Amino acid sequence: MISTPYEEPEAAELVVESDLVSAEDAVEAILAELVACGIIVG
Repeated sequence: MISTPYEEPEAAELVVESDLVSAEDAVEAILAELVACGIIVG
């Protein structure tokens, strides 16, 4: 069980406003950031 409350990061590298964008747009933004960081090849 997790008992520590969520703490929002001070300087997030990527913010996905899941209440404002579709799931498809969110996935595209996440994948684009992963490619830009060199974590995956796109």
